[in-house]
Amino acid sequence: ENLDFSASEMTKALADALFEGLSSNPSLTHLSINVSHSMASDQAYIIGKALAASKNLRTVAMVIGNDWDETWASALEQGLTAETQLRGVILTICGTMSQTTLQALIHLFKNKSLVSLSIFLAGDMHDSVASAINEGLTTADYLESFQLVIFGNLSDG
Repeated sequence: ENLDFSASEMTKALADALFEGLSSNPSLTHLSINVSHSMASDQAYIIGKALAASKNLRTVAMVIGNDWDETWASALEQGLTAETQLRGVILTICGTMSQTTLQALIHLFKNKSLVSLSIFLAGDMHDSVASAINEGLTTADYLESFQLVIFGNLSDG
């Protein structure tokens, strides 16, 4: 039922194995992914595709290392914003976010199956992140639980 996946770097072989595990295990309901470095766009695509294809996942926890970039945004966008049966998402985000990644975060709020969303920011909360979360929350009236934890300062930018 539970899979905890952790790697310092995402390789194609690991992404393929994760995809295979998610798509061939109908009893898997909880997934935790912790990758400390960025990944290539084709690997992010595989991860996103695996998340979107897994119809039984109910909770996904992702720890996104210091390289929060467009590839992670792609995986998040494709896998967590799709019309899935996800009930809960827990995101731990380290580092800064580009405009593309902020848009992916906003789109996460549009997954109407979500009832619980937790975001942990390991670093400063910039105005752009606060605005993205505010925009997402204005459309997420179906959320029963929202948690935002900031391990840093509120700052401009």
